[in-house]
Amino acid sequence: AAAATDYYEKVHDEACGVILNEHRRCEPAIMAFSNQYIYHNVLELKGENNQNKLFGANLVAFDIRGQKAAQHYNQAEIDACEELVAKFVKEYGEAVKKDIGIITPFTKQAEKLKSAIPGVEVGTVHVFQGAEKKYILFSSVIDDMPASKGLNRFVGGKGNLLNVAFSRAKSQFIFVGNLQAAKEADNYLKYAAKSIKE
Repeated sequence: AAAATDYYEKVHDEACGVILNEHRRCEPAIMAFSNQYIYHNVLELKGENNQNKLFGANLVAFDIRGQKAAQHYNQAEIDACEELVAKFVKEYGEAVKKDIGIITPFTKQAEKLKSAIPGVEVGTVHVFQGAEKKYILFSSVIDDMPASKGLNRFVGGKGNLLNVAFSRAKSQFIFVGNLQAAKEADNYLKYAAKSIKE
């Protein structure tokens, strides 16, 4: 559609169709990663940040040093997500499960998360495109083993996958995974870790 029309706007010298530049879905700090690293600060982030919530911030990271299995899943991250959901339920009651989404880049991880955490919507990034939840847990599956470098590039080599993950969260985005591997990835994973830290 963008190629077939004469109407477009430019972002960073790239034709991008017509940009809806007011963003209201996410709290501003959640959308800061996408605004800075994907949209080159063309978005006007509306609304207020509310840090008065479970874990004390709208951007949170849990450094989970699990190892990725050959089938692209990470059991330590599954266990951590299960524990995090239990903490949400303890704080807000069973009904909070409908407000939680768990996103992962890998189908096998999504399958295992669905089995481990019934009542919570789980899917790959592509399944969640266009959806939104109050709370998003992002299970990265990455680890710091040399064999994982290709997967780290798959997750963070282009910004679109992390952009979708961040921008599904209205109130809180929680990164679950190996933060050291993310910081050393030299791609969008590093920028995601930096945004969460900031």
